[in-house]
Amino acid sequence: MNARTLSVLCALVFSAGALSAQSDPISGKWGRDGVTFLDLKLDNAGGVTGHVMNERPGNMAAIKSGSFQPQGGTIKLEGEAKDDAGAVHAFTIDGNLVGDSLKVTAKFGTYTGSMAFVRLAASETPSAIIEELRKSFEEVHAAVAKSADLVPADKYAYKPTASVRTFGQLVAHVADSYVWYCTRASGRNVEWSDAIEKGKTDKATVTQKLNESMAACTTAYTNSSSHAGALINNVAHTNLHYGNVITYLRMMGLVPPTS
Repeated sequence: MNARTLSVLCALVFSAGALSAQSDPISGKWGRDGVTFLDLKLDNAGGVTGHVMNERPGNMAAIKSGSFQPQGGTIKLEGEAKDDAGAVHAFTIDGNLVGDSLKVTAKFGTYTGSMAFVRLAASETPSAIIEELRKSFEEVHAAVAKSADLVPADKYAYKPTASVRTFGQLVAHVADSYVWYCTRASGRNVEWSDAIEKGKTDKATVTQKLNESMAACTTAYTNSSSHAGALINNVAHTNLHYGNVITYLRMMGLVPPTS
């Protein structure tokens, strides 16, 4: 398990009787890089209960034991969780509160990693983050879709050099990527497929497939339990290839829709 997977493993959702805000310095939402979050609550005896959520939405593992020591600001959580292959491993999370930062060391199976969390504002909760990602994705998708409509059908076989994709293959590759990233964001560990790019890449087929591929992304970007890491990568990947699209359009003598 890599650091990013372990980081998402540490997205914690706790449920317990709450202490007052004044006597409980850790209750509230905490996060890191917009991908993980902690929603911390304690019981009056300093016990912590709840769940650990890994990178697959809905895959929750119960905390078998948990405690918080106000004197030293230390927290300890233990339990078991499944990895991507479904194998069960023990996890331990040891943390220390330093001001407004919660620093933890997490162990999951044979992996050990350290990270720090900061308290999240309401606008930084997972739902709010995914909403911002949805806006970013819809913006770049619109640019790709408008470009696909702008290019004449007889130019879909155009390529600047023999070693690169045709314009039709380029847009088809983006459509394939939507299916992969957004399906994975919704919790299904699918393999990459070039089915659209390796099929017919005429304008009518590619634009239809691009629109059809959006269905997976519409679902993923409107679900607060989606894996934010996959959604971020989808936005980055689409932006990367929209840059290619701009180059193709300029070489065809066309003006990109974002210009």
